[in-house]
Amino acid sequence: MTRLTVWDVSKVLQLDGPWLVQSLYHMGITNAEYVPRPVYVDHGYFECVIEPNPVAPGYGMLSVFVTPRGVVFIQYLLLIWMFMRYQHEYAIDPKTETHDASRLE
Repeated sequence: MTRLTVWDVSKVLQLDGPWLVQSLYHMGITNAEYVPRPVYVDHGYFECVIEPNPVAPGYGMLSVFVTPRGVVFIQYLLLIWMFMRYQHEYAIDPKTETHDASRLE
């Protein structure tokens, strides 16, 4: 299995990397340090691995990877976000609509 970072996922989905990272934080998927919450790791969307730090021997470095299931989850979240944004921006209140819907103009 190949390991994808959030930046790799942003490239695959043709999104801006910082925007995707911020969006995951604002959706509550990651915490303030941009580490995924344990519930999403438990569901198999992310994988957290402590790797040796090349700069500071003896210390570990946390690496976060997105699993294939996580890529689908992120796509789903973005789809829902786009749908909600579309409904919010283009919703028309039937009470304020003034033209007759049966007539073509």
